[in-house]
Amino acid sequence: MTRRNPAIPDVGEIVIMHSPHAGEDSDVQYRGKIGDEATVILNGYQMSVPLAWLRRRPRQIVIAWTVPERVKVDDWADVRVDLGERGEFETIDRPRAAMWLIEGTDADVEKAQAHARTISESARVFTYASDERDPLGAAKRAIAA
Repeated sequence: MTRRNPAIPDVGEIVIMHSPHAGEDSDVQYRGKIGDEATVILNGYQMSVPLAWLRRRPRQIVIAWTVPERVKVDDWADVRVDLGERGEFETIDRPRAAMWLIEGTDADVEKAQAHARTISESARVFTYASDERDPLGAAKRAIAA
């Protein structure tokens, strides 16, 4: 399995281009890489710029993992606990999530992945756009699936 370089954006991703000539940042759509050049779309025009001019937008970084938890199987209406009867339990994986950073970079994602390995074997790192309203809920749904 080949690992994708996290510094290179995904095709179609909106990234920030900093032009040293104009001295300003612009949102552009990344279209691909040819050598050291990146093809982007700016204001409806396609152009090639140095890959070093591009950076990803800050992203919300969330670590999610599962924790085994015992829950009751039935309603326990017929169980006589006072006589020592035991109800039935089953173990389920309950999702947990924690916000790592609200605005993180690729380097922050790598740090979060290193920390996730210390939490649990099931821990994974998720990134969400800054306009995601419920990143913790989204990460819990993703880890539970």
